Amino acid sequence: MARQSSARRRAVALGTLVAVVAIAVAIVITTQSAYDEGGPLSSEVESGVDATLPIGEIETWGVILPRPIGATEVTIESVTPAESPVGVTLLGIDIAPVEQVAIGTLRTYPPPGLDLRDVEGFVFGTGERRVQLILGIRFDGPAPGLIDGLRIRYAAQGHRYETVLRVRYRVTPP
Repeated sequence: MARQSSARRRAVALGTLVAVVAIAVAIVITTQSAYDEGGPLSSEVESGVDATLPIGEIETWGVILPRPIGATEVTIESVTPAESPVGVTLLGIDIAPVEQVAIGTLRTYPPPGLDLRDVEGFVFGTGERRVQLILGIRFDGPAPGLIDGLRIRYAAQGHRYETVLRVRYRVTPP
């Protein structure tokens, strides 16, 4: 009887240990990001736009992407606000080459005459012309609206990266 009790305690202890290790491994796997921080598009530059817009009006906000660091090609996977937008509705995010003029803000969306492309899967490199994100924004008011930072997930040189552009769009009613 004592042998059965001892064997049973060892089995329970071993089972408990296996369960604890499995839970620890699951926690580590789920908390690891599939993206490295920074990468060729990382930038310490900060910029912002302060706009005045009637409630319910739509505006385009253009953000020029940094050139990739090093001789590399970048494939954009996604662009999202770094924080939840406040007081505005994001109507869309596109990408466009910077031709003769870059867009800061424009009181329409989408902007006429621009060759807009999907962000997801867009590829560009260091030798190419500059590109800009084109964001469509509707001001919901009456309190000030804010988009604080843009998170970009992308692939370059066989790695996946995530960086946050330190850009800010702030809008208030007239």
